[in-house]
Amino acid sequence: MSAIVCESIDISNNNGASFPLANILAGHPNIQVVGLKATEGFSFRDPDFASFYATCETHLRVALPYCFARPETGGGVAGGVKEADALLADYGAVRMRGKAAGVPVCDYETIRDVAFARGFLGRVAAKCQRRPLVYCSLSRVAELAADPWIATHADFWIADYGVTKLPPLKVRVVMWQYTDHGAFSTDASHVFVRPDDLRLHPRPVPYLEVVKSGRVVMRIRYGGGRVKKYLHGSRVLRALASGAHLRMRRH
Repeated sequence: MSAIVCESIDISNNNGASFPLANILAGHPNIQVVGLKATEGFSFRDPDFASFYATCETHLRVALPYCFARPETGGGVAGGVKEADALLADYGAVRMRGKAAGVPVCDYETIRDVAFARGFLGRVAAKCQRRPLVYCSLSRVAELAADPWIATHADFWIADYGVTKLPPLKVRVVMWQYTDHGAFSTDASHVFVRPDDLRLHPRPVPYLEVVKSGRVVMRIRYGGGRVKKYLHGSRVLRALASGAHLRMRRH
């Protein structure tokens, strides 16, 4: 799996009432993803969600709002759709356009209802136009992956403690949470993740483009050492010597 390693924090009203999230994010740039409990079932709204989300937005971190699945309106596809709608209503259209807006998550820890997960994830995919994310343990992957739509269209956040290596899985794993003994008295965990893959609206990435005769002949993702390396490369130098120029772009 092509990925980078960063830290995540999973917080809710249960463990985050006095949690100094702003201080932690300011002092630990490697924490790029924050899981935020937004809803549980159909009726519960986490009272701390809004303030924690605002902190993530201030510090430009990805906030993953999750629903702790607890079918209160009946299971199956219809129940999953209703809980997804409750989460999306709480998350709000305005927040979905925010800097921290991350893909909504179905927390599939305590139920055994694949049809529910299918309804929830399908609703998120339709409303957000992004691949939905499901949180589960390794022992639950097979039952979820048995649904062809979930196996093909959903991403997985695997949480299994004491596992030193993930086995081959026929699903797309974007996060692997392998410890619940973090440094901040909460679920601060190392994960494999590409943070921008989890944003509803990825932040623009700056590029340098080598342009010759109106045509882009090379793109270089901006990042000091990498750009310096490429600018000293023979291909770029030859292009510049023959009349090409550089320009900055954001994609």
